[in-house]
Amino acid sequence: MTCRQHFEALLFLEYEIQETLAPEIHQLMVACYMLQHHQYSDEARPMVIKMIEDVLERGVTAAETRRRNKHLVDSSNRNFRITGPSSAAPQIDCPITIQNIDAEDGAAYPTSVIRWARSILDTLRAQTPN
Repeated sequence: MTCRQHFEALLFLEYEIQETLAPEIHQLMVACYMLQHHQYSDEARPMVIKMIEDVLERGVTAAETRRRNKHLVDSSNRNFRITGPSSAAPQIDCPITIQNIDAEDGAAYPTSVIRWARSILDTLRAQTPN
């Protein structure tokens, strides 16, 4: 299965378990996939990384991150693209990828996505010189 097919399978899983799934998990899953596949623009990338930090380390909800960033990402206010070509963003060679997330196990899914997001943050921090 390609990464894109796996991404779509996870979206189907999310639909099946939506009653028990926190919106933050969807937000993290999409952000992780997009970061690892260099699909965010240079301007959007730092905002997405901050969102992951806010959710994982500060307990910020998906609703709150949307509220905080609404003025920044509103198409009538911004002069950059959210997705699109980026400069030579560092490869995120973390030990967890979308292929490691079980698209069949709804019970383990939230924990797996959080572990994936944490591994991306840890990898990015290790790659960034102090």
